This record gives sequence, C-alpha cells and structure tokens, in this order.
Amino acid sequence: MPAPSEGTTSATVAFSDDYRINSLLEGPVWGSGTSTGTITISYSFPFSNQAAYWSTSTNGGYGPATGADSPWDAEFAELNDQQKSAVRDALELWSNVANIAFVEVTETTSNVGTLRFAFTGHEMESSAAYAYLPSTAPYGGDVWISSNDLTSTQWSPGSFNFQTLVHEIGHALGLKHPFDDSGSGTVLAAGEDYYGNSVMSYSAWNGDQSSQIDFEATTPMYYDILAIQYLYGANMGFNAGATTYSYAAGQNYYETIWDGGGSDTIVFTGTSAAVIDLRAGAWSELGSPRTIYTGEGDQLSQRETVRIAEGVLIENATGGSGNDTITGNDADNVIIGGAGNDSIVAGLGGDYIDVTGGGNNYVNGGNQGDTILGGAGNDELRAGKGLDSIDGGAGNDTIYAGLGTDTMIGGSGSDVFVVRGFDARYPGALLRPRIEDFEDGFDRIAVQNVTLAEVETALASQQAIDGGVQFTITGAIVTVLGVSALDTGDFLAGNLFV
Repeated sequence: MPAPSEGTTSATVAFSDDYRINSLLEGPVWGSGTSTGTITISYSFPFSNQAAYWSTSTNGGYGPATGADSPWDAEFAELNDQQKSAVRDALELWSNVANIAFVEVTETTSNVGTLRFAFTGHEMESSAAYAYLPSTAPYGGDVWISSNDLTSTQWSPGSFNFQTLVHEIGHALGLKHPFDDSGSGTVLAAGEDYYGNSVMSYSAWNGDQSSQIDFEATTPMYYDILAIQYLYGANMGFNAGATTYSYAAGQNYYETIWDGGGSDTIVFTGTSAAVIDLRAGAWSELGSPRTIYTGEGDQLSQRETVRIAEGVLIENATGGSGNDTITGNDADNVIIGGAGNDSIVAGLGGDYIDVTGGGNNYVNGGNQGDTILGGAGNDELRAGKGLDSIDGGAGNDTIYAGLGTDTMIGGSGSDVFVVRGFDARYPGALLRPRIEDFEDGFDRIAVQNVTLAEVETALASQQAIDGGVQFTITGAIVTVLGVSALDTGDFLAGNLFV
C-alpha cells in the first residue's frame, strides 16, 4: 500500500513462446516477476482531488494541481456504491483465475491503493476509460473512467460498462490490446482478435473495431486467462471441489470457465437444442445466441457462448429436453442426454453414457470401456475400441460392436446388432462381440463388409454353448445368447451398416 507520491514494486517479464499469450503482454508486472506464490495487490476508491492525495510530480505523477491531468479535471468524481461493487466483482474475476489477492484499503493522505478507481473527463473525448500499466511511478495501476458514465446504472455483468472495468483492470495488471504491436510486438490475426478470445480486444467480430455485441463477455476470456496466468500463476484453488455449472435456455452467457479441480458437471435445462463440448478450448452453445452488429451494418448470430479454459477438466455433462449434442473429453465422463433426440460422442476415457430420457438418440463410444444405456426410442448406439457394455433399452435399436469384447443387450423391440470383422486398420484387434438377449424373429445381426453368402458359410460351423451359440467370421468370434441356432434369416447384409 503506497503513499500517494510513491509507487509499488514492479518488474518486467520475459515474453512467452506462445503467440496467444504474447499478443496480450506489454511487459510490466506487479511484484518481482519471479514469485510463485500469491501476490497481494491493494486497491482503493479516491474521494478527493486534493494534492495531498495525488502525486504532483511531473515524472510519474500527475503534475501540479493547477494543471489539467486526470485528478485535477473539473469532472473528477468518486464512484458510487453500485459502481464500487462492480469494480470489486471485476477484480474478483481476475483473482479467480490468477494467483492475485486484491485487498481494498481506505485512502488517506499517507496511504492509497496500488490500483485506484475514479471518474475523470480528462482525455475522454473518444474513450470509455483508460488505465496505467504496472509501474513504480505513482500513477501505475490507476484506472480512470469517463465521467460520461458517472450517472449510468448499467454496471452488471454483460453490460458494456462492466466489460470496460474488466478490460481496464487487465491493463492495470500488465495486459495490452491484442492489436497493438507494443510490448511483445505480437498482434493477433483479425480472425482471432475478438471478445471471444480476449476482453482486451476492441472487436466483437474478427478485428472489426466498429462491431458491437448485444451481451458482453462476463469473465476474462480464453487468451486472457492464458496471459494473466503466465504473469501471476494459475489459481488452482478456485472451484477446486465438485462444481456444477448450470445453464438454461433463453438466458444470456458469454464466458470462459476456469476450474481448479474436482469432479465437475455442466448442466443445461430447457427445450432448445444445446451443444455441450467438454474439451478444453472448445465452445459450447448454451442459452441464447449472441447477436453481433458489424461495422458494415450486418447482423450476425453467434451461437458459441461458453468455453472451457486451457488446462481445465470438466468431467460430466447433462443435457436438457431438446435435441442436444454432447462431446466428451479424455477423462472418464458421465454424460446424461436427457429428453430429446440427442447426439453424443465420447472421448478417450471410460465413459458412462445415459440416453434413457427418451428420444431417438445417437451415441458413439470412445477408446476405453464405456457403458451406454439406451432408452425407449429407436437409438443408434456404437461401441468404441474398449471393452464396452451397451443396453439398448426399449425401442428398435441399432447397436454396433467395436474393437474389443463388447457386451450388447437389445432390450425390447426389434433390434439390429452390428458386428465387425477383420479391419486392416486394426490388425491386432480382439473382436469378441457378445449379444446377450437375441430374440429370434425380431432381432437381426449384420456383419460389416460381409455378404450373406459368407455368413451362410460361417454358420455351417456354429457351435452350441451354454445359453446360445458361437460362430467365427472374418476374425471375429461372435457369441449370441437366447437362441439354439442361427440361420441366414437372422442376418442382414453387412454393407448396409457402416
């Protein structure tokens, strides 16, 4: 906590080898630049423009009180309670993702905050606000907001004013605009220079600084998190337990999720079609789409609203009652489709996928042992490369065995069990599909890339086993329970199923 005429310790960091980070690095940072722990940064709200509260130095200060600089401007003003609350919320967003502890202090003539927030009319003809980078100069970290917004009541997340606060705090912590070639000298290509990557951008769309958006970013975004964590380290304690991230149809979102650990879940409620992607860096489509107004007068709809930050693992997802699309990641995911005709693609983990909520669903298993549960609809359920268990439930399901010893249960209805034979892409694959409840006269079997004539040849050597039969075809040993013998009438041409 410095005196008004003093600065706070700062340093200059080496730049990264990641262009996304460098595009936001000016160089200065609070502290020594080498600390691995949490840095404490004080902040305050000036209530006076008397010289006793400001540096009058012409070198790193604001010059004589008889001048025209920010504190001496006739429109200098203190923030009201609502505006101060918005500042606190914006600061918290940065401390959620980085190892920064912000501490509010009351200003005196001998002590003020490292970051200071006030209104001014100085140099605000075409600006909403400006901030000073980390510096040992007294004005380092000061954030000045245009007095044009002095009486504004729009300071909630999603408003332009709130994003302005998040943006200016980014500067006060050491971040630059991604289109400026100062500092690191790195700039983003136009296609990456937009709010979805960074609140430090001026563009809602592809480097178009005249573009606007109907609902502003409510968190530091993907590149911001990378950059601020490069400067101060990642806050691994934030949401480090089991956290549920809830979203609803018709609500507004534009955010990036940072999560420190635990078993976490994204939950969507509503009848609209949601897209949930659990992979870090991927966008999900949750809530209402964003409307973007370009500088050329076009109106665009942006469905991507929620993104998962790099290094974050969200394990689980629950869809709503619409036709949802859910993509898993490399963890062991629990994915529940809910009602509607859902499409689910698993990742590399051993997943539990439940689409019993209704609808005609599509599920594609991943590379480990998945458990897939179908519902009352006509589902298409595909095993992956692991030892999978699939239960089709009611309905006329199509169940695909994968590479491994897969267990398939059709349930009620007329089901098709699709098994695969030798595949040159996976020459060492262990093909041991097991059908547990074949109903003669209702269910059918299809062997991919195999003709019915080849099936007839294979059935000639089928063997009875306890509860069913077993036959070998093109490298696959197929076990079918519930029948005493199979004939070609139990099969469909394999080339119909890919």
